[in-house]
Amino acid sequence: MVLALTMILVPVLKPLFAANSEVQSGAAYVIALLVAVIAVGIVVRVLKLVDHIPVLKTVNRLGGAIFGACIGMGFAGSDRSVSGCNVVQGDFGVRKTE
Repeated sequence: MVLALTMILVPVLKPLFAANSEVQSGAAYVIALLVAVIAVGIVVRVLKLVDHIPVLKTVNRLGGAIFGACIGMGFAGSDRSVSGCNVVQGDFGVRKTE
C-alpha cells in the first residue's frame, strides 16, 4: 500500500523541484515515500481505534473470515485448474493390455 501510494505521489511532486532530472526524481521519491508512510500510519491508527468498538470488531472478524475463505477457495480452484486435475469420466487413463 505504501509503494502504491508512493508511485501515485511521485508524478505529482516531481514538478515542484529544480530542472535537474536526477535530483528531481530522487527528491520526489523520498518525499513521496515519507508522505505515504505517514498517511498509512494514520489510517492504521484510526482503524485500530475503530476496531475496539464491540459490534464493529465482530463484524470485522466475520468479514475477514468470509473474505479469507473466498480467497482460499479461489486459490484452490485456480491451482486445480492449472495443474490439470480435472477428472473426466472414463477409464481414467488406464490402458488395458491383452
